[in-house]
Amino acid sequence: MKTFISAVLLSVSLIASAAASAEVYRLKFNDQTYGGHRTVDIAKAMQKQHRLKTADLDISSVDVIVKSRQGGGQVWLGSRYSQSDRRTAGGTAANFNNPADWTFSRITFAAQNYGSDLQLNLNGDMKLREIRVHASRIDDSDKVLTNSKGEARITLPMHHVKITGLQKLDLKQLLRQEPGVNPDQYHLKGLEVSVKSRQGGGQVWLESGNGISEIQTAGGIVSVFENNNPGSYDRKYFKAAQRNNQASPWLLGFNGDIKIEEIIINLAPR
Repeated sequence: MKTFISAVLLSVSLIASAAASAEVYRLKFNDQTYGGHRTVDIAKAMQKQHRLKTADLDISSVDVIVKSRQGGGQVWLGSRYSQSDRRTAGGTAANFNNPADWTFSRITFAAQNYGSDLQLNLNGDMKLREIRVHASRIDDSDKVLTNSKGEARITLPMHHVKITGLQKLDLKQLLRQEPGVNPDQYHLKGLEVSVKSRQGGGQVWLESGNGISEIQTAGGIVSVFENNNPGSYDRKYFKAAQRNNQASPWLLGFNGDIKIEEIIINLAPR
């Protein structure tokens, strides 16, 4: 374990949700038509249309205004290989070229801190009118550890580290390496990990308190395993056990041929 941790150069980005009023940032796509599988980079669109970085926003939800020609197109956020939270866009062939608002579906995704992986995936014969990002700005001068509730969100870049076989990463040990971060002052709420496996069958899980989370499968394919593009990673979300005291371990487990981009840890004060 110590060898694995020391092999990775970690820098912690401390981001808090500022007490700012939420805004809706509308990204116009002017009924652009997409066929097959296409990925729309929401972060790039925010930069281009609003001159904002998604890293400077606390995103609460994302609305997608879209329709499919046959009514069976798929829509989802995150990695193109993610199998979680896929939705179906409505539509009919007769109304596919009808510009009326009522011919479009509005699909809402709760934000899950996708970070650099804030991408929209469309699969099918689709027409995209608009993406609405509901978010509050994070004050650049106030990027501190805690928000108004004393909660913390800590991003640990993992620099595309590769691991094989069975490994358990001690999250408390990683946090103690960072100046000003004392995990003993917090409860673990949950975490997100941007991960992929070479064959698409790698396993990921969280151990906290006296429990272990559901074991999730990390997506991926051989042809993109060496690709460091954030969009090539699968994003997994874990809730911690409700009872995790100071003595409780916080372990993130992996099994398989695995590559990790980043881990985001969500904490609440004790």
